[in-house]
Amino acid sequence: MQLASTIAVTRTLGYRVPAAALLTGTAINAITHGILDRRDPLLWLAEKAGKSGTRPAAAPSRIDTDISANI
Repeated sequence: MQLASTIAVTRTLGYRVPAAALLTGTAINAITHGILDRRDPLLWLAEKAGKSGTRPAAAPSRIDTDISANI
């Protein structure tokens, strides 16, 4: 999807990007997203940088949306 979108946008704007550059960019994007989505590498990096005060699970906080629980 990303590759198709990139080709459509670059062609629309009049740019001709070589196929090797498009494939390399897509591969780099896939690899970095794969690493970042696991979160463990980010937690390791935060610990090495002295920023280990982050939440270990790196999960978003959930707010109770049940109105009756607040009454």
